[in-house]
Amino acid sequence: MTAYNVSINLDNETSRALTRHGFSMHIFKGVKSANIRGALPTLWFSTNDFSNNHINVAWESRDDSYGGYFSEAKLQSGEIIQPSFEHPMTVGDVMTYNNGAPSVSTKGGAEGSFTFVSDKTSEIISGLLEKNPNRKLTPICAFPQFSTINNLVSPYEKILILFTENDLNISTAVSITLSVSISIKLSIVYPSAEIAFNINKGWDKRGNLQATINPKNFALAKDLIISSKSLLNLLEAKK
Repeated sequence: MTAYNVSINLDNETSRALTRHGFSMHIFKGVKSANIRGALPTLWFSTNDFSNNHINVAWESRDDSYGGYFSEAKLQSGEIIQPSFEHPMTVGDVMTYNNGAPSVSTKGGAEGSFTFVSDKTSEIISGLLEKNPNRKLTPICAFPQFSTINNLVSPYEKILILFTENDLNISTAVSITLSVSISIKLSIVYPSAEIAFNINKGWDKRGNLQATINPKNFALAKDLIISSKSLLNLLEAKK
């Protein structure tokens, strides 16, 4: 188990302005996959409590931190992903959409990833769930799922944070963010980071080399949905 933590410091001017104008802080989380085309990040965590000038975001990577889902909705930016089936999963498990009766198996999966399989003859959505800082299993990504191609997905400890007046619901698929944002890549070696935000000056990385400040009109998928050659090799080996 690894515990991860990001601390966001706000000055008085910023916390007052964020509260007065109804801003929310949104966090998206990364994944790795063999097939990334068409996939989108989904809103993982959100808060509008800026009362103490400090926001602490903490989560854990452990066996019970993950799950998977299928949805029969159409995948497009701005849509709230509503799973038609979801279930806890551990690394190596396989979730199968089998004649409309989804199931999870501990056999037949790929090492280090979660595998999604469908026999439905039309496109659906699959994706990974991860417990957010409120310990609730929540979608972090949405992938087009076809019957001819298995999706292999693994967690990637990278988050993207932004403040916005847009009132987004948890699990909303998003392609472009209009606000400046910050991406932070964490690891077992560097499991925590401290950053700051000023509503007029923007983000301050506080010297964190694992942090990157992103411009407005930023495409989230290219930053958070990462192509993995190792998962691609596993996918080819299973064909």
